[in-house]
Amino acid sequence: MMKVKSLWLTLLAAMAWLLLASELILAWIYPPYGYTSGAQMQQLGVGGTTLFLPANTEISYAIFVRQNEKVVLELKNYIGNAQICVLVDGVNRRCSDSKPAPVKLEHTFNFNGDTEVYIKADRATTAILSWDKQTCIGPFCSSTNEGKNENNPMPIVVGFYGGVEATFGSENSHYYLHYVGSNPQLWNLPHSFIASIRGSSGTDFDLYIYDGNNNLVARAIGSTYPDYVYVKASSTGYYRIKVHAYTKADINEYNLQVARPLIRGHQLSTTTVKPGQQFTIRYTILNPFRHNIDVAIGASTVIHDGFQERIYDLPATRVTLAPGENQVQVNYVMPKDAFLGRHKLLIALWGELRSDGTVDIFFDGKAYDNALTVAVPQNPEITYTSASPSTLPPGATTTVTVKWIFY
Repeated sequence: MMKVKSLWLTLLAAMAWLLLASELILAWIYPPYGYTSGAQMQQLGVGGTTLFLPANTEISYAIFVRQNEKVVLELKNYIGNAQICVLVDGVNRRCSDSKPAPVKLEHTFNFNGDTEVYIKADRATTAILSWDKQTCIGPFCSSTNEGKNENNPMPIVVGFYGGVEATFGSENSHYYLHYVGSNPQLWNLPHSFIASIRGSSGTDFDLYIYDGNNNLVARAIGSTYPDYVYVKASSTGYYRIKVHAYTKADINEYNLQVARPLIRGHQLSTTTVKPGQQFTIRYTILNPFRHNIDVAIGASTVIHDGFQERIYDLPATRVTLAPGENQVQVNYVMPKDAFLGRHKLLIALWGELRSDGTVDIFFDGKAYDNALTVAVPQNPEITYTSASPSTLPPGATTTVTVKWIFY
């Protein structure tokens, strides 16, 4: 009898270890981008997520809240003691007790916008974090089912590039809302974006993107991850993103990233060039995604000749960006017919470079006044010399040909 009991205890321990190991593996598929606040922090999406908690180290998620809505957060399936906190007004926190699983925290917010959730455990463990939004009339509350209904999509917090962490339950579709703004420096062009998804092993989750008029404008329906699509924004406003579970598995978590590459800075090899001269721009570009993306880098110079603006488009270049910040160096030649004077420099990122050299799918752009001066030397410039014959004995004569430019 003792042997049978010991065998059962061994089997139960092995099963518990396998369950914990599977959750550890899952958690490390989509670990929190950082254990502190910042642009790479993840947003908590529909259904919550599985996460890994380092010992005595706080991790955080962004959430979107609405005024007078109650948010109910629950942490379960962890070892030891854990605590949940929420940022209630931009400064102050409200926290649960630190206790064994499960731990729950409820709070009704008095503003619309994004805020943060903080999780901390006293030992390294996996955990499941779920949440719900509720509307209440007196003591009676009901779920808003935000993100589970196409008429009530969950807003994606702008500026957090770590992605939305979410989990499918019995439902097969989730809905999100992404706001597209415009670029005031470049003719108020609307910012296009990229939607990218990764799902748990064995799943096949697809993306469908709709504009403000409910027109399907893009989709990602591949069978491998990452599955992503470039979305051309024809206007500003809200775009709805549908995540559809084409194939589910035992675990149905996903990470949805909706963002765009950004120009973080640039450096010019020189600020004064002459017509026909080569110069270099070194770009710093952020790829916020966890996979490579291809973009086109374009540049133009603009000058007013006293009557109209003259625009000189420099050839666009296609580059592949690795995740994170990239340093990209591009050589250009100032057109020989460039008007003399101080030029405004325009630089931009695009999603498409056509075979004829034109670009499309605008992501980001910057304008710099008086960034580049096109000027010519005051004295003639020698551009070519030759001698014939080029080899001769002492006392012999040769013919030297010199070519120069008078500006």
